[in-house]
Amino acid sequence: FARYLADQWYGQGWSKSWGILPMLRVPAASVSKSVARKALGLADDAFVVCSFGMLGSIKQNHRLLDAWLASELTQEKNTFLIFVGENTKDAYGEQVLKTIDSNGLSNQICITGWTDSPTFRHYLAAADVAVQLRSRSRGETSAAALDCLNYGLPTIVNACGSMAELPLDAVWMLPEDFTDAELTQAIEVLWKNPEKRHILGKQAQQLVHTVHNPRDCAEQYAALIETNYHTAKTSSSELIQRIATLENAPQNTTSWLAAARSIAYALPNQQATQQLLVDVSAIRRTDLKTGIQRVVRSLLLELLNHPPTGYRIEPVYFTTETGRWQCRYARQYTLKLLDCPEQSMSDEVVAPQSGDIFLVLDLFVGYVVQSEKAGLFTWLRNSGVKIYFTVYDLLPILQPHVFPAEANPNHLAWLQAISRVADGAVCISRSVANDLATWININRADCPRPFKIGWFHLGADIESSAPTNGLPNDAELILSTLSRQPSFLMVGTIEPRKGHSQTLSAFEQLWAQETNINLVIVGKQGWMVDTLIERLNHHPELGKRLIWLDGISDEYLNKVYAACTCLIVASEGEGFGLPLIEAAQRKLPIIARDIPVFREVAAEHAFYFKGLEPEQLAIVIQHWLTLYENEAHPLADAMPWQTWKQSTEKLLFSILKNEWLHIVQQRSSIDDPQNVIEEGH
Repeated sequence: FARYLADQWYGQGWSKSWGILPMLRVPAASVSKSVARKALGLADDAFVVCSFGMLGSIKQNHRLLDAWLASELTQEKNTFLIFVGENTKDAYGEQVLKTIDSNGLSNQICITGWTDSPTFRHYLAAADVAVQLRSRSRGETSAAALDCLNYGLPTIVNACGSMAELPLDAVWMLPEDFTDAELTQAIEVLWKNPEKRHILGKQAQQLVHTVHNPRDCAEQYAALIETNYHTAKTSSSELIQRIATLENAPQNTTSWLAAARSIAYALPNQQATQQLLVDVSAIRRTDLKTGIQRVVRSLLLELLNHPPTGYRIEPVYFTTETGRWQCRYARQYTLKLLDCPEQSMSDEVVAPQSGDIFLVLDLFVGYVVQSEKAGLFTWLRNSGVKIYFTVYDLLPILQPHVFPAEANPNHLAWLQAISRVADGAVCISRSVANDLATWININRADCPRPFKIGWFHLGADIESSAPTNGLPNDAELILSTLSRQPSFLMVGTIEPRKGHSQTLSAFEQLWAQETNINLVIVGKQGWMVDTLIERLNHHPELGKRLIWLDGISDEYLNKVYAACTCLIVASEGEGFGLPLIEAAQRKLPIIARDIPVFREVAAEHAFYFKGLEPEQLAIVIQHWLTLYENEAHPLADAMPWQTWKQSTEKLLFSILKNEWLHIVQQRSSIDDPQNVIEEGH
């Protein structure tokens, strides 16, 4: 089973050189059942079922308890269920104790707590039946199960992990996913059939005395050591020994580092699967829980939970923590993301191999530009790694007037770096893919490779993106205010292109006309909006018909969506427009600015408007309200949307299946740019 896990997680063939050794067990000393029971205070005629080892959810002790409570044994005074081990001090352990007490069987069911070795052996000798269950395994062999067999105990196990390999004539084997009724039946059959218990116990003890005999195990171990010793003569460790005996060896560190790198390339780690290296440089440092960080987190979790066949997912990051640029595995960040102990693995330097894929999900403009200058991407390419970037938009290039002054040159440098080092990019919409193809075609010259461009749509199931939770004290009051009259919602960072200023002015006109409606803005302050923020903070309707929720949890946002009447998406430029999907999921109607990407995402399921003047939007809102009152407004209910699983599959489809929307060919300075873009497969 350990070999099976290795092949599953590291790739087929990974464990082909591994040997298998049975866990040895010294034959149990003969201990009289009567003597053992006397030492434990158990009657000779009692029927005793024991489970050995520390309690916990993966040991399925609660399942054994439930099966016992459903059995006929509870009707007998002289039957006992004993958990020989220490109970957990968490909610699981408390629930086990509560179940025992609530059934009034504490005189027949007990948990011993930690026992010393002599007491542990006494229980093994005193028991009539043992039950050893598991729900999860890391590949280990159950020592407690072998102890039971060693003492000739008829033992009930389920086919989980290595216990599934036990011979069927030596244990009572339940399915891995057994039912309580199956376990109850097994206990009752063994209780009523002493002869069956005797036969099963004899066969169990015979198994341990032969297969797990210490002498035989030691001889197999010795043979494996010798085999590996002879194989090691051509290994990297032997190479190290030879290097250590070199005469006139280099005396400077630089030469040794160069030699170490050459050896690493010449004798790479043998990996049966390729690596899909996922760059998380930005989110590892700062996870804002919104926007691109939410996208990265959602895609990463999906990749980790459902890796594509033939690839191992390895989150990585660029760093200068050692004084020079390196690419390291983001093991500690990943463990934290998966709620695992962070210190159980270290962030080692990445070891790329030919055929690996480097996928940049994050947007970390400065790091990409600097690491490209430092040669990290060249190093990856020279190692045979394909490089792909996720492109969210080209807005700082296409609409520089709504971004800080440094955004345009920074984004330009980032795009130029991508065009030089990457094999291609996957964009978050077809619209962005078209924009990128046009830009690459015009600006990318003298590059030896075609540049491939694909697209996918973002997922929209918040539950799969590690959502944030928590409600402020005034949440109930605000939600009640929104529900009392039509409420229009805007979701997104407050920045110039999002249309907040135009929308607020439109609502001011409608309020002046005594139109009783609310405007709800959900989003943090962005850039170049100081005047607007001042206007919001001192607005006479703030807290009345104007609600600004600055950075709320996903849980609260869900409730706000549910309380509102319509979503307004007034942005003048977007890469995708996730609020459109989030609104559609909740059957919330949509008013959207008429731009290509919103048409792509929402199609006929939104009410569109044009124009940048407040008067134009005010007229549209008034018209929409009339349609809404007559139930003639466009419905968003049927708008198609994707889960993060589907989104990830589409992302991988381009990269792994080589399916692209555009392939921008290499061109020289005399090529006509209009003839370079080709439709992909």
